[in-house]
Amino acid sequence: MRSNIVKQSIPGLTIVLFLLGSGTYAAEYADGKLGQALILGGNSFTVKIPHYAGLKPAGAITISAWIKPERVGKGGWQWQEIYRKEDGNARVLMAIGEREKKHSLCFGLGIGGKFVEHGAPLEPSKLLDGKWHLVSVTFDGKAITFYADGQEIGVKTATGSIDTQGEAPAYIGSMKGEREFFKGGIDDVRIYNRALSAGEIKTMALGAGKAAVNGIVGWWKLDGDLQNSAAEAPKKLLAELVGLHIPVMPKSLPGAWLTYHLAHPGPDKALPGDPNCAIYYGGLYHLHYIYQNKGHSFAHVTSKDMVHWQWQSTVLTPPKTGHGMFSGTAFLTKEGKPAIIYHGQGSKRNQIAFALDETLNSWSKSYPVEPTTADGKPAEMRHWDPDCWVMNDTYYALGGGHKPTLAKSNDLKNWEFLGELLHPDFPKDLGVPEGEDISCANMFKIGDKWMLLCISHKLGARYYLGDFKDERFLPDHHAMMNWWGWDCFAPESLLSPDGRRVMWSWCTPPIKAWGQKGKTSDLASLMEGEKKIQPGIQSLPRELSLPEDGVLRIKPLRELEKLRADPKQKRNITVKSDTEYLLTEMSGDTMELELVLDAPSAREFGIK
Repeated sequence: MRSNIVKQSIPGLTIVLFLLGSGTYAAEYADGKLGQALILGGNSFTVKIPHYAGLKPAGAITISAWIKPERVGKGGWQWQEIYRKEDGNARVLMAIGEREKKHSLCFGLGIGGKFVEHGAPLEPSKLLDGKWHLVSVTFDGKAITFYADGQEIGVKTATGSIDTQGEAPAYIGSMKGEREFFKGGIDDVRIYNRALSAGEIKTMALGAGKAAVNGIVGWWKLDGDLQNSAAEAPKKLLAELVGLHIPVMPKSLPGAWLTYHLAHPGPDKALPGDPNCAIYYGGLYHLHYIYQNKGHSFAHVTSKDMVHWQWQSTVLTPPKTGHGMFSGTAFLTKEGKPAIIYHGQGSKRNQIAFALDETLNSWSKSYPVEPTTADGKPAEMRHWDPDCWVMNDTYYALGGGHKPTLAKSNDLKNWEFLGELLHPDFPKDLGVPEGEDISCANMFKIGDKWMLLCISHKLGARYYLGDFKDERFLPDHHAMMNWWGWDCFAPESLLSPDGRRVMWSWCTPPIKAWGQKGKTSDLASLMEGEKKIQPGIQSLPRELSLPEDGVLRIKPLRELEKLRADPKQKRNITVKSDTEYLLTEMSGDTMELELVLDAPSAREFGIK
């Protein structure tokens, strides 16, 4: 037997999937304009300030801060809050963002029983020059005046007294700690109970520490702490730095850890670690996976190539959603907006939520999927592991389990129950019974067929190929997606912008071997001892395709070729019967092998 063998060796830790990238993703102190400054990562951390009466002056107000943003956003949902106190129509804010199609310094205030919001154009290039800039806004009962670096940039007429009702906390760097996070540096935030004069603003812009302090009711120097330096501020009401959880790599990587698979770095566990809600949107690939942080949460990772990943803030978590996050998928609405459907653990319902920003770091409040029968009665069904897709300009959603069900909708709110997902003509010779568990479901078009990627909790990852008949899924092929050594569980897929169907799965010990040959179903045991590995290991991404012969093709993601190094080749090898050929010059703990076999006549052959 002759063969050509090409080996790609990938040395140790020179390339690691667990990239946190450059820049700040949490919060830290660094050199600012006046002493130190708070540097915010733009996706989670913010300063929360307890309410006190001084934050709601009645006659006039000035808000001022030094900022050095690291980004500017386009669109109304891309604001970055500098200061915001959310008291309904009596709220007050100063932010940067797009207003009336121009990037602006924005200001909002409750005046005379109405919320008034205006902005003054402020060019992004001015803010992104790597320097500190003073932004200030005043209101004197007659007009709102905007300043940048001590210079007036706009005036808007507004008359009346300031509405003082409301006791919500104030935030530096976000809207309620939920969205519109500021990315970059903020220093010396001040609130006055009077409108500073143009001369006083110019003096402040000199950055010499000679700004006026009379009338100051809130003053956070952010000089390494969150102390309120205003003389009249309550001393016992302390601001705090709050933020969402972001998984982070440990400083010292255990030697047994995998280095090329996406996996959960901790500090919490990912058991289960199902991949969920994968989608390409806004120039990035997004993937979520289950882990345990204040309950079952969705970790969120993003990538430009599906090889190097970056963790985002965990925003889909029980304290925010009101329920645990279980299996689901992501999809684009008919209007092209990202949405997710998932099982809300503890809610007894499947849930739908919509992205509120282009980064998928902010989501609407979810609502339950409640299919009804033709006579308007609640459907008798199991609310479990859903999926949603668009077919013939109609939304379809399945509910998983042993007898999965199907519903349809035109608007994602009103759902018509269609009955069981599987067609009554379900073939008897597929190799699995019609009632086999269908969980972690993902339905999509591939080639000229529809593919249902799913698991059985007994069998692991598997798939059906088929088509729809009478609004039921009628499969004509079934096969497993598990291989020797590790099982694939909870598969999830997305469509790349160039039309490739890419899937992942959670890697687990062989499910069928649990309780046999000394195997255990206790996955936590794999994360203990000297040879511990990470929880939540995801399979390497693989591409699925279905050519005209109807046989599913599975191959490694082409972007994985970026990890190749040190190629070696061995040609014209002949292996005699009942012997082995040892490739002594090819070794390493990670390698990629490509074999070309020249018409072998042996009944059995392979590599090990």
